[in-house]
Amino acid sequence: IVTIRLLLEGMLVHEAAKVISPVEVEQVHWLLDRMKNSTDWRRVLQYNYKMHFLIYRTSGMHYALSLIENIWLRVGPALHKIYEAIPTDIAYEHLDALGNALLRNDPEAAERSLRNDILLNAQFLTAQFVEQDMREQRKRA
Repeated sequence: IVTIRLLLEGMLVHEAAKVISPVEVEQVHWLLDRMKNSTDWRRVLQYNYKMHFLIYRTSGMHYALSLIENIWLRVGPALHKIYEAIPTDIAYEHLDALGNALLRNDPEAAERSLRNDILLNAQFLTAQFVEQDMREQRKRA
């Protein structure tokens, strides 16, 4: 799933960075600020979803939106584990870089930032699942 997200979402962010308007970039930054200032992980996930899909819609590649939504639906139930595990000082580093790349209309930097965010989240999510599996194995032993 991570590889598919890297390729598909990376492609849409790359294209969006070429055409995104200042108003849309402002909306991205507003949603990112809401994410950073929320203490409710449910709201963080809502803002995160809205921010990403605002960018993806901007790409004009509407046929790919349903594919990405389907992937997000599969991954979604586990996303709250990321917000429990990821240190707040690095949680938004790549999304901040994404917002700044969009402001500059820099497709390569935008794609790189998104890919780094996906990889960071995958790393923390995998660690959470490994830790959970180890706890369950110890209980059975």
